[in-house]
Amino acid sequence: MAGKNPFLGLGFKGFSSSFSRPGYGGGGGDGSTIFDLTGGSLPAGMFQYTGNNAQPTLTWGSEGAIFTGDAGSGQYPLRLPTEFTGDYLFQLSTRIDEDPGASNWCSDASIAVFNTSYTSGSGWGWKWSAQTGRISAQNNCPTPSIYGYNASAAMTAPGGGSVLIAPYVSDGSWVTMHLYHEPSIGRTRYKVTVGERDWEAAGTQLGTAPNGGILTIANSFQGTYWVGISGDDDANAMVANGFRYIAL
Repeated sequence: MAGKNPFLGLGFKGFSSSFSRPGYGGGGGDGSTIFDLTGGSLPAGMFQYTGNNAQPTLTWGSEGAIFTGDAGSGQYPLRLPTEFTGDYLFQLSTRIDEDPGASNWCSDASIAVFNTSYTSGSGWGWKWSAQTGRISAQNNCPTPSIYGYNASAAMTAPGGGSVLIAPYVSDGSWVTMHLYHEPSIGRTRYKVTVGERDWEAAGTQLGTAPNGGILTIANSFQGTYWVGISGDDDANAMVANGFRYIAL
C-alpha cells in the first residue's frame, strides 16, 4: 500500500488524511484495517462517489451501508482512496435478504479492484460479465461469481451453485465475502463464508465446486490499484456492515 492521498475533492463526500494508518477504523494488531459501516455516516478513510452515474443509491444507517435499487451500469459509489500494490485480502460482511414477495434472493454485493484512480468518473461501472479495468467478486442472485477483465467463474455446486439461498442460508442471515487479489502469482480468488464479520473465515464455506468452492481466475493487476464496493437489489436493498483488508 503506497499510502498516498491524491484527494481532489471531485464528486466525493468525506476525507481523512490518516486513512492509511495500519489498523485505522478499528483494526487489530495483525496489521489489518477494519471499517465499521454501522455508524450512520460515511466512515473516515472512505469516499462516497456522488458524480456522474453514481448508482445504486448509497445511504447510511445503524444497520450499515445501504445500497438501494438497481445498479444498472452505475459507477461504484463506495471507494477507498488508498493506493494498493501487491497481494491483499479484501472482505465484506453483507446481509442476505429474501426480496418482498419471496420471488427471489437478490442482495447482490460486490467487492472490486480497479486499475484506474478512485477519483474516476468512468471505468468503475457495474457489469454482470468481464470488464476492462475491473476484477469483481459479485453475488449473482444467488450464485457467487467472479468477473475479471478477460475471465470469469461462478459457483456450480451444490444446487447448481445457488448457495446464497435456503437451505444454505436463511433470510436475514449474514455472510462474509473474501476476495484474494494476488498479482505476485497472477491470480484472483473469491470465496464466501457464513457469518457476520467473519474475518478469520471460521464460518461454514458456501459452495463445493469448482475448485472446492474457491472461485479462481488468472487475472490480476500489477502496479497500483484501488478498491470499490457496490450492490444490486432491484426490489429492495443490499446492506453491508463491515469491511476489512490486510496484506497477504
